[in-house]
Amino acid sequence: MVSFRSLAIMVCATVAAANTITFVSKDGVDRTIYIHNDVTKAVIRNGSFNVAAGSSETVDFPHGWLGMWYAVSAGQPDPGMGMLGEVTFNGWEDKTYFDVSSIDAPDDHEGVYMIHPVGDDSTFSGCVQFPCNTIYKMPDDVQTVVTLSKDLICTLGSA
Repeated sequence: MVSFRSLAIMVCATVAAANTITFVSKDGVDRTIYIHNDVTKAVIRNGSFNVAAGSSETVDFPHGWLGMWYAVSAGQPDPGMGMLGEVTFNGWEDKTYFDVSSIDAPDDHEGVYMIHPVGDDSTFSGCVQFPCNTIYKMPDDVQTVVTLSKDLICTLGSA
């Protein structure tokens, strides 16, 4: 039988272990972020949300979420795919696995730019300047980054 104290500790640990991505606009362009649902079909922000030029938006993701997103600049049609941000939260050994993938849209240099853990911009996937070797270019590339952090930053735009 689980005691009330044990239950309270488990609840607090679950609350503290929330997963977040803060989307940061690095330029003067408004964007819509489109999120592709993971295998559990957890809907995040109704599948899309806006990030205003020069601002940021933090989004919570459920435990074990895996999926991807791309960004479309204001006034542009949704191409259905772009430079992808991909993440698995609470993967093997409860680690976070992430990368930026250019496989579907290698010429998209204005949307998803870089992903890194909060407070650690030396551990990243994406480009400081395109082209680069720190993004997925082919399906068999080994570019996934692993961190213990549950909080990521995704920069948008090329500034």
